[in-house]
Amino acid sequence: MRKIIDGIAILSFLISGGLAVGSFMLFKYVQSPQFELKVKNKLMGDIQKKLPKTIEKTLPSTTGLGIPM
Repeated sequence: MRKIIDGIAILSFLISGGLAVGSFMLFKYVQSPQFELKVKNKLMGDIQKKLPKTIEKTLPSTTGLGIPM
């Protein structure tokens, strides 16, 4: 019975340690400049595909007079 409990304790320690190391590495990756550039490029690509037609529809072709102060 003692061997089973020791095995479970060792397995628990390995799982906890693996999760801690994995979480730390993920945190460092998310903070890296490469990840930031990857996300920015992805977002800007999506926005550039969707915005040109929308902007053309909403911008006025002429403007009115200024508001007097």
